[in-house]
Amino acid sequence: DKDWIGMVDTTKADYIVILTPNDLHFEMIVKALGKDKIVLCEKPLTIDISEARSFLGNKKVFTVLQLRHHFLAKQLKSEIQINKQYEIEMDISVFRDSDYYKSWKGNKKRSGGILYNLGIHYFDLLLWLFGEAKKVETKHSDDKLAFGNIMGDNYACHWRICSNAPKENQHRTFKVNG
Repeated sequence: DKDWIGMVDTTKADYIVILTPNDLHFEMIVKALGKDKIVLCEKPLTIDISEARSFLGNKKVFTVLQLRHHFLAKQLKSEIQINKQYEIEMDISVFRDSDYYKSWKGNKKRSGGILYNLGIHYFDLLLWLFGEAKKVETKHSDDKLAFGNIMGDNYACHWRICSNAPKENQHRTFKVNG
């Protein structure tokens, strides 16, 4: 359904907010930019790296990555020292019911998969806190579990993202040097 195209074409609004399934983001952003709109898009901007690169440096495209605004994240950022080494353990283990997997979020072609739906917030937090990744290793990735390592100049992060944790045992762990 392309009703949104007519809305973008005719709106007098200066801003377009995109809150749709992930696979629609790129086309919608491009259309809004073509109408000289400022765009706020739910994460991720796109599920294709070459499409994402096309937005680099574009001052009219913004995304929602809220963890960096949490008061504990801001406090941690103020304590990080560039010349110190950090070992980071990131374990995001959440419960998602069968309806989640039946929806577009459970369809990798539409959502990008678990790393785009859940991991993106925590990877953004890691990079915002510690800086650019120099090496990224994904050791395993399927519909419900992914894990690997990310290394930067002053950090090594061992990460795990899981969407089928028992409901009573969900947790989000972000440990820095123990």
